[in-house]
Amino acid sequence: MIPNHYSSDTMPESMIVSKFPALKRIKSAKENRDITLREIAEATNLSLGTIHKLSTGNINGVKVETLNALCRYFGVGIGDLIEYKAD
Repeated sequence: MIPNHYSSDTMPESMIVSKFPALKRIKSAKENRDITLREIAEATNLSLGTIHKLSTGNINGVKVETLNALCRYFGVGIGDLIEYKAD
C-alpha cells in the first residue's frame, strides 16, 4: 500500500493535468478548421458541460468512460490526454 503523506487539508487540488486544449488545437490545425466544443460533445456523445470543463483543464471527477471516448475521438492514448505532474 502506498502511504498517504497528505492530510485532507494539505492534499493538492490536482496532480493530473489535462492536455485536452492542446489536442483540440492540434486536431483543428490538422483539419484546417476550428473544431467547436459542441462538435466534440456530439462526436463523443458526452455532455457539452463535461467537454467545457475539460477544455478549461478541470479534470476532477472525470469518469473512465469519458477518457475512453476522448482518446478515441483524438486518436491518442491516455498519456496523451492526461499527465501526472509531481509537485
